[in-house]
Amino acid sequence: MSRYMFDGMESGEKLLMEDEAFPLVREVSFKYGLKVFRVVEVASRWDGVKRNEYYMAYPNGLPVCKVWAEKDSSGVLYNYRSPFYAKERGSDSADRETLHSVKLPTLMGSLKKNNVVPSVEKVMSPLCDTWDSAISNYASSFGNDSKDIYGVTPEMAHALIRSYLGGSPSSPNYILDRDICKKILDKYERADKIKEEKKQAVEQAFHKPFYVVGADSQHSLLVAKVKRELVDTPNSYRKESKYDIVEDFRRVPNLDEFPDIIPIATMFKASTEGKFQSDDVFGGFIPKECNYWKDLEVHTICRNNPNHFFLTWMLIPCSQT
Repeated sequence: MSRYMFDGMESGEKLLMEDEAFPLVREVSFKYGLKVFRVVEVASRWDGVKRNEYYMAYPNGLPVCKVWAEKDSSGVLYNYRSPFYAKERGSDSADRETLHSVKLPTLMGSLKKNNVVPSVEKVMSPLCDTWDSAISNYASSFGNDSKDIYGVTPEMAHALIRSYLGGSPSSPNYILDRDICKKILDKYERADKIKEEKKQAVEQAFHKPFYVVGADSQHSLLVAKVKRELVDTPNSYRKESKYDIVEDFRRVPNLDEFPDIIPIATMFKASTEGKFQSDDVFGGFIPKECNYWKDLEVHTICRNNPNHFFLTWMLIPCSQT
């Protein structure tokens, strides 16, 4: 088992040890528990000189940052970049997301002082928002449960209030149309029914342990089992979702370790064959698509183009495994 790299990457440790970036990888690994999950060779756009960029993640595989070193006549420049941090000023997003120094202790001090390295909870936050979007799409498939009263004019509302308080509902200016009232009542009762159906369906599918499977731009998979619950907020009129990790994330090249997911993935791949360009399918079966696939009762969601940090996701309700 490699001290600095994920399982399966042991052969790259010798390359890492010989790299100018090794002291930075070592320090980030020691202080924050991160490991290298991917090595990417890039060429400088200024002089074409090649370097290795080391992508690092928490032990459960959640990606956090990339680090690298550049050497010139003046010495070694150490670099740390992460989408979970941004300086207030910078020439572009890459500059704002990057901290660097020719002195390693100075860079490590900046990481600590500015709380640059995110907690697992902070890395999880955008994932939870993404899964919420998928669940919201699923709930929407049951229909509209809005009780907007576009069909009720102020005059009708006036007549209804007059009637409720014991007065005559009709007057020369305000006439209570009981047929319209009946239609509105039917609409409201349908909305209540749809709202209850949504609530029960979401609870059945996602308030018990279910799988989330993410695929990145290099077709690596992140798999976990989570459970959603609604918790109270200071605003008593709404609740917010919270995800409990039932089985922690694992970074894997394929689903061999998850035999209960393989049939779903296989059926999904077969049923969507030819529907997407090959460049829009990641990890072998997850499309870059926001959709509820009713026939298979799975959900796909993607908020960003998949890269090393952001993935396209499939949610598999517990009833499907």
